[in-house]
Formats: sequence, C-alpha cells, structure tokens
Amino acid sequence: MKRNVIYATAVALLMNAVAFAQETPTVTQTKTAEVPQNYRPKSAELLPMPAALSQDAIFPAIGVYELTDKTGTASHVTVTQDEENKGIVWIEGLPQGKIKAYLKQSPSLYKIPAQEPYKEVVADEQEEAVAAPKAKKQKEAAPKTNMLPEGTLYYDKENNIMQIQLGTKFNEADPLQVFNNATDEANASSDVAEEGTAKKSKTAKAKTQKAPVVKTWLYTGAKATTEEAVEVVPTTVVE
Repeated sequence: MKRNVIYATAVALLMNAVAFAQETPTVTQTKTAEVPQNYRPKSAELLPMPAALSQDAIFPAIGVYELTDKTGTASHVTVTQDEENKGIVWIEGLPQGKIKAYLKQSPSLYKIPAQEPYKEVVADEQEEAVAAPKAKKQKEAAPKTNMLPEGTLYYDKENNIMQIQLGTKFNEADPLQVFNNATDEANASSDVAEEGTAKKSKTAKAKTQKAPVVKTWLYTGAKATTEEAVEVVPTTVVE
C-alpha cells in the first residue's frame, strides 16, 4: 500500500515539473559588444562664435550724407553719435545749424525736439587778441537764435534713403506719415499758388484774414560710401 502511494506521488511531481517547464519562457542571452580599452568618444564640434555687430548694424543712421531740399539745394550732412549717450545723434551741415535728435525706435527712427540750434562762433584771430574775454565768452555759449520746431529723422537702410523733416510735430502714432505729407505739399505748392492768384483777382475788394504759414523743411538723400566720405588731402613733396 505504501509503495503505491510513493509511486503516485512521484508521478504527480514529475507531471508538475513537465508542466512548469513548458510554461517557463526560454531566456536567450545576448552577448554585449566589447568596448576597447583605448576608446575615446568623439567630442562635439562647436559652432564658430558670431562676429561682433558693427556700429553700422546697430545705428545705421550714423554717417555722411548728401541731402537736397525742396528747391534742390544740396547740403553735406554728417550724423554723429553723442559721446555720452548712444541714443542721441548730432546733425551737422544743415542751414539751420547743428541740431540733436533722440532715438525713438530702433534702428534708425529719431525724434528731433524743439530746440535752439547750436552754432559755434569763432572770433577772428585779430579780434581775439584785442578782445580775448569777449571771444572766450562767444566760444562758451552759442548765440541766441529762434527756436527750431520739432522734426523727424528716418534712415531707410534697405533703400539707402535719409529723410529729415523739420517744422512738424513728431507723430507718435505714425512717425513716417510726415514724409508723405511733405511730399504731397511740395507737389501741390504750384497748384495752390495758381489758385491763390485767381481768388485774389475775384475778391480784390473783400478783405480776408490769412492763416499763419508754418515753415517746414524737408531734406532727402543717400548715405555716402566710405570712399566718398573720406576726403583725400593731396600731399606736397618738399625738395
């Protein structure tokens, strides 16, 4: 009896072992590639450092210009940056004198505030010898002149066009609109003159009060190249 029980138990254990072997998945071992001892990973290539931005790229309005007004009169104008404040430029060469402008919108839109143009007065050498204190006083302060009204300076770098308008208040909403208005006024000036002559002949007896005329100036032109801006002084050979 005991022998039969032992046989039955052995058969049951054997059957369980076979069933467990069938259910257990076969694990395949993969061989890892060997890494050489002297292996060094390739370092990442760094991109070259970008070149520093030039002054022309940051402040393109600075330079030398050949500008003309509405009548075609030419002016050699220089726009330089203030030594202490990079947001201020000085405009030299206009008939109104030396004036300053503030950077309103980068890179090349400036507001010209109402100001008294700066004109440096240099006394003659003979007068300076006779009246030195007076000449020194003239150098320290510019002579008083009429206040110059507001204006706008804009340089279009893409088309190389400089526009300076004086006599019109700076338009905060649309600063460049002043140049379109100035062009329209210049084109219509001849028509207005003809209409005024006709009306004068018809209403000679009637007295009318004329509105005050606000004087404006418009200067346009291109920036001179480096070769044009630099004046070459001929050298003299001394024998």
